[in-house]
Amino acid sequence: MENGKVLEEEYNILGILDRHIVLEEPEILDEEEKEYLSAIIKPFKDRDIYITKRENCFDKYFLRISVDDMGTDFPYFEKDTMYKGMKLNKEYSLKDLGLED
Repeated sequence: MENGKVLEEEYNILGILDRHIVLEEPEILDEEEKEYLSAIIKPFKDRDIYITKRENCFDKYFLRISVDDMGTDFPYFEKDTMYKGMKLNKEYSLKDLGLED
């Protein structure tokens, strides 16, 4: 898979059957999202950065980017329109999102 991480596991079922299974884990961000966020965080790459998808009380979503524990909220977007691969309220590191060099 060109846009995924490959997880490899070996299974031994009852000591009779050995299988090598390759699971493909999809990327969390699409290429456009990666490009946008990479530009936003570029000046802060050497600092402690986490990105979280949040929901407000009006069913709108937004990203919070935290740099050294100081958070900035980004503009609202509609549900299932952007950042679909991110789970709500989970802190993602740059590595988690594929944004590390």
